[in-house]
Amino acid sequence: MVLVALIAVGLAACGGDDEDTAAQTTTTEDPVAKQKRDYCDKSLQVETAQPPPGLFEAPPAQQKELVKQFASQILPLGEEAQRIAPPEIKTDIDVLVGATRTLSQSGDVRAFGQPNFEAAEQRVHVYDLQNCGWKRVDVAGVDYAFQGIPQTLAAGPTSFELANKASKEDHELAVLRINDDVKEPFADIVKQGEQARQKVRPVGQTEAEPGKTDYAIVKLEPGRYAVSCFIPVGGREDGPPHAARGMFAEFTVS
Repeated sequence: MVLVALIAVGLAACGGDDEDTAAQTTTTEDPVAKQKRDYCDKSLQVETAQPPPGLFEAPPAQQKELVKQFASQILPLGEEAQRIAPPEIKTDIDVLVGATRTLSQSGDVRAFGQPNFEAAEQRVHVYDLQNCGWKRVDVAGVDYAFQGIPQTLAAGPTSFELANKASKEDHELAVLRINDDVKEPFADIVKQGEQARQKVRPVGQTEAEPGKTDYAIVKLEPGRYAVSCFIPVGGREDGPPHAARGMFAEFTVS
């Protein structure tokens, strides 16, 4: 009986070791939390996808093809986000993906300006800010300056929320990563015209009409950055950009 008892104790001890080892090597993630995390990853990929170079400078016919190309690029990401979207925003994601699919076929951006699209986009954006762990920076655009850009920011996904508080002018918020080998301040770079393009890399952009808001989400990495507005003064093609009037700001990410 003593021998049986010793064997039983030994088996129990071995079983405990196996269970402890399994507990250490196997982690069970809450399915709902995993779904949310996977969705947030896909949403971030969609939000930070960069349009083809030259899109905004291209003539209308070429621009239409570039828009179709860009929509086709992000459509698979959107469809994956749609597949795993949390139930709270599933209907809204359906609207966004449907508009992106139409855009990939037609190149007609008017679908993105429809009230149902804009409402769905706003609800999804609110959900993402509340659930995906992205930082938020509120920025006011006035004539001609940005207000609210801090001198330093932490690395990671960041949503720049642009509110255009100007009375007449549209304003753009272009987020630029200054090249690591560039040491001069952005205030000097912005005066260099075409040469400045070689010293920075665009990583995000949005714009808003007076009284309106919009946002740009950027995956910030350590380094120097700037925000700038390149819309011409008065909307004239031959006008100087707002940046020439001082509408820019530099910040550091660590």
